Amino acid sequence: MSYRIITPPASEPVSVADARSFLQLGSDTSQDTMIALFIQSAREGLERELNRALINQTIEDEFEFSIANMMSMNDASASNIITSVYHPFFNTLYRRFTLHFAPVTSILSVKAIDKDDVATDISDYVKILASEPASVSLTNNFVFSYPLTIRIRYQAGYASSDAVPARIKEAILVNVRHSFDCRMNHTMDSGMTLSDKLVSTYRVFHPEVHAGNLYLL
Repeated sequence: MSYRIITPPASEPVSVADARSFLQLGSDTSQDTMIALFIQSAREGLERELNRALINQTIEDEFEFSIANMMSMNDASASNIITSVYHPFFNTLYRRFTLHFAPVTSILSVKAIDKDDVATDISDYVKILASEPASVSLTNNFVFSYPLTIRIRYQAGYASSDAVPARIKEAILVNVRHSFDCRMNHTMDSGMTLSDKLVSTYRVFHPEVHAGNLYLL
């Protein structure tokens, strides 16, 4: 599974003014461009570390199915895929795709891309957005063929800076402080940093997934 950012956030979880105050720069605005860069860098780093979108943005996850994918899996993985594709004890079959980022606020589109790069919209799916990570499940009305790519586009992230948890905002400021203080010497301690401790409880843990993230509910 891979992902890409379709529309990045229009704002950041913390403002340049807040960061300037945290850095105790007073009314000096000469470093604002650099501070804005540090804020964006800190936010992007934490998003990847936590699997959590920190401000509203559009993301697209891509799941590829191919014979090569199937051949590269170990026996246990292949067995799980086969069980997911067909199970004699269930009349209704779901294929569950775990989305990379939380919190997910809406699903914008679900598409199947065939070997000829022709896209087909999929409307028959079940979305579970309240859980973290969120998921989209296809019913057995959709027939898989190989090779195939499933693309799920969605909105994720907190609606505004006010909705971002205080500890995450503080972690961004701590990272900005670190970048600002070390801008001539970018070295990191090997141990857990204060930022790590601040955001550890917000990490989104993904279940073990295999090629295609196929699951039977």
